[in-house]
Amino acid sequence: MMPADTWLVALDVDGTILLEDETMSPGVPAAIGRLRDAGHVVTLATGRSWAAPAGIWRRSGSSRSTWCARTAP
Repeated sequence: MMPADTWLVALDVDGTILLEDETMSPGVPAAIGRLRDAGHVVTLATGRSWAAPAGIWRRSGSSRSTWCARTAP
């Protein structure tokens, strides 16, 4: 069981941690590292398909868990 002061931080992908050209917003990997070093769990939240975030995981340093929710057909 995690301590009560552990946060689950879900970061939106498109337009938040990734810019329009698919590059990562400056400072994101370091900020994620600080959160993880503090004992928090960082995950990605996206409307992309399940397989799409693999490269983003590697670049961002977030955990390998991702929330995918496709609302468009």
